[in-house]
Amino acid sequence: MEEYQAAFESIDPITLNTQSPAPKGSPVGKNFEDYFAAVEEWSDGKITFNVSWANAVAAAPEVDEALADGRLDVGSVMAGYDSDNFPAYAALSDTSYMGNGNPLEMVMVPHGYVTELALANEQVTAEFEAKGLKILAPVFTGGINGIYCSDERRSLDELKGAQVRISGSAHAAEAQALGMSPVSLAFEEVYEALQRGVLDCAFAGATVVQLGDLLSVAPHVILGKQVSLGQVPSALAMSEAVWGDLPLVAQQLLYDRGDVFVESNMRGLLGMFEDVLGAVDGKGGSIGGLDDQAQEALDRGNAAFLAAVADNDRIEGAPDLVAKIEEASARWREKVADLGYDTSVEYAEFPAWVADNPIELEPYMEKVRALLDEHRPA
Repeated sequence: MEEYQAAFESIDPITLNTQSPAPKGSPVGKNFEDYFAAVEEWSDGKITFNVSWANAVAAAPEVDEALADGRLDVGSVMAGYDSDNFPAYAALSDTSYMGNGNPLEMVMVPHGYVTELALANEQVTAEFEAKGLKILAPVFTGGINGIYCSDERRSLDELKGAQVRISGSAHAAEAQALGMSPVSLAFEEVYEALQRGVLDCAFAGATVVQLGDLLSVAPHVILGKQVSLGQVPSALAMSEAVWGDLPLVAQQLLYDRGDVFVESNMRGLLGMFEDVLGAVDGKGGSIGGLDDQAQEALDRGNAAFLAAVADNDRIEGAPDLVAKIEEASARWREKVADLGYDTSVEYAEFPAWVADNPIELEPYMEKVRALLDEHRPA
């Protein structure tokens, strides 16, 4: 920090326009606030952020446009939802179920291997450049996805025909593999739809469950170490035009402190997930996986979806990318275990376990920083 602060002594003040997806002080936006604070401190106040709260400048799916047209300088880009403009990135997003396992694996493995592959894939970089964007942190996920239902459902018979809210093509494929009927519905409408019985279930991460109080209307959670459900990662990015006008030391700092953003995001996800799972009993709900037949159907659906990604002619070298995803996800699963993280903890046990076993993320973050450093501006 002292070296950075000294390097900024001769730099004129820089103000960047940005936004957080949450109100000020909300745990949902803590990763953004931690990143802004770290950059300001490390620059000795020479870089400051003009922050708009609760996506006041641009709705979440429109941030890439706001970065391109100058309304924002820094923001989170939901590239995983936009396969038309970001087909290679969306492929990494759609196959993020391959990182699933217990709660620690489900957070750490996708953050690791998707970061690695996003940084190494020239088409991913080109997709962002084509939109006038510079990647600062290639991956942060919105949380561990489960299926939250108003009634307990574990078998194909119980799941058949159930109306389920999905977000993304991977969830649609997974829902159909389980015999469910996928429905696309705005987040703001999910609670009422579950309450009124218009929906039976919803794919959701802990962030969405907390924000929307979904456990009050859907307390039965389908989650287990074998249940592989896609996540939808986003990227922290900035306007490439603004980036190009910055001095090198400012570029380096904005990029380097992406590690603060990622670590804060992961810590927040684990904390929110602890809270959500810990509240299930009080809502009269349950936590568990699928029965054997339903699990086999989900696995077949995921395999077919992976094959479709390999056949996607909009992705350069799609079969090779799929092979890299399979290899990297397996390698990062081994890496997480080798670092000493307990990968045996089940979901229902997680709140009690984490209370006695605080999670130290630094060993993992050292591996992530090594990846980021390979692509540091110089």
